[in-house]
Amino acid sequence: NPKTLTVANVTANNKVYDGLDTASLDLGAAAFVGVVGIDIVTINTGSATGTFSDANVGAYKTVTVIGIAKAGADNANYLITQPTTTADITAKGLSVTADDQSKTYGNSSLGTTAFTSAGLIGAETIGSVTLTSDSVLSSSSNYIVGASSITPSAAIGGTFTASNYSITYINGTLTVNPKTLTVANVTANNKVYDGLDTASL
Repeated sequence: NPKTLTVANVTANNKVYDGLDTASLDLGAAAFVGVVGIDIVTINTGSATGTFSDANVGAYKTVTVIGIAKAGADNANYLITQPTTTADITAKGLSVTADDQSKTYGNSSLGTTAFTSAGLIGAETIGSVTLTSDSVLSSSSNYIVGASSITPSAAIGGTFTASNYSITYINGTLTVNPKTLTVANVTANNKVYDGLDTASL
């Protein structure tokens, strides 16, 4: 029966999360282990590819290698065991910026969708972000008039996986404008012509 050769010195390179399970390989020192005597068996790595166990962030993830071939005068005497190795997928940078908002006093809702992101892979999306303001609330639980920060946090939902990203949150600005009041129930009294434009109320 043919002798089985082991492929040595194949390593996979670490990468930043890109949504794919493909791995790049370092094959410069790849070699067969177990060739007998003076048999001529050469290694061909031109078609070799590596695949992570999945596309998500993690350390020491298994990488399966296929496509390593043999050649040489005595190669028919041997079989090949394709190697496995490990490598890391590290988190990709992602920024989430709170959109600036302008409110009229009395409207305290900042919602969960007023944000902009940069760095998501492909068609991945964020469902919602917690938005809070450092404005001091009035006794009626409305943000006070003036400018304050909107702080985003806790991006969730959508189609993205938060653990695949290193998220940086960037503040926006909340501007609260005074509410216009209408004065009601004010009436003027009728009067007899007196040559003046004054009216009593």
